[in-house]
Amino acid sequence: MEPPLLTADHSGRAETTTANTENTSYAEKLRTNSLPRDLAARNAKKAFIHGVDSKVIGTSAIFNGRKTIFLPKEEDDYMAAPFQYSLVGKFSHGYPTMTRLRGKFANLGLNKGFKIGVLDHKHVWIRLFDPNDYARVWMKQTWQFLYHVASLIGKPLKLDEATTEIDNPVVARICVEINVLERLPSDIPTQIDGKTKFFKVQYEGIPEYCKICQHRGHSIATCYLNKESQGNQDDNDDDSPIKNFDNDLKQ
Repeated sequence: MEPPLLTADHSGRAETTTANTENTSYAEKLRTNSLPRDLAARNAKKAFIHGVDSKVIGTSAIFNGRKTIFLPKEEDDYMAAPFQYSLVGKFSHGYPTMTRLRGKFANLGLNKGFKIGVLDHKHVWIRLFDPNDYARVWMKQTWQFLYHVASLIGKPLKLDEATTEIDNPVVARICVEINVLERLPSDIPTQIDGKTKFFKVQYEGIPEYCKICQHRGHSIATCYLNKESQGNQDDNDDDSPIKNFDNDLKQ
């Protein structure tokens, strides 16, 4: 038996009543008005006992002797809308612990958060809520590939905004720290399914560097030390025995 409840009428007079729960159904107990306040909101999402506020999705009829639900494409799209920014992550050797996986996503600094659930022992479901977050996580694998390509040239530093936002799908621009003393490749060969493809590399804003005086700002051809060495070489050529002998023959 429940303890007596204190109620009051419009005149303010109070009276005690006793709640009879012996004949209360289980469904009635699940109603949100009989639950603690902190559980009422959560339980409202789970229960059908209040009916469906919005329209019923789909129609039902007998098809091939069985009760079948018919769902138009627009209603199917309507139900799929909350999951439009979802991704499936695959782990060949099994997914890591949820604590570790959620910690990795928490460190990404996403705009509107995320949810992660297990599909099976190799796949997890990643639900995002922002299109920019979706593009960022989806492109992460591409960024890792671009990082690998750029690392064959130098030290990758960052991507430009057009590349991160996929505004220019024709080319990816990457800021790379290079060694100007090394020869820079004009392309990067890549083996894809046994076939070789070449990613063309274009360089922008590479400063001139002289290997003779080891200074930036000019090339070997315009280096004054190179010009002096060439001048000295010309003077030595004038005094060479072979040249003098040729001159003697001409006299």
